[in-house]
Amino acid sequence: MNQSAPKFATFDLEIARAFPDNGNWDGVTSLGITCAAIGFSDAAEPTFFHAAPELTRSASIELVRALERVRADGYTLVTWNGTAFDFAVLAQESALPRECAELALAHVDLMVIVTFLRGH
Repeated sequence: MNQSAPKFATFDLEIARAFPDNGNWDGVTSLGITCAAIGFSDAAEPTFFHAAPELTRSASIELVRALERVRADGYTLVTWNGTAFDFAVLAQESALPRECAELALAHVDLMVIVTFLRGH
């Protein structure tokens, strides 16, 4: 039996506006996305999404669709704090909360693993 190596894709985004000083961004209507990247375990170059000053709603939707295609192509998505931050911001900016929740549920968040191991 020939088993292929697992395929991983990392995902990260950067926000356009400053994070609130109190650390609570629940009431913030939009943080914006300046750029995002998807890196692949089997490719030399990542895929970039960027715009100035920030991604439009349609560009944010395309980012969600790209992540869905990555998952459909058999990659496991990996983030650092993607559950609490990246997918939440993307859900807000794309207006696709269900799709972003499904992506978050199906991915590996390395910060969640660390948080649980530390007992938080």
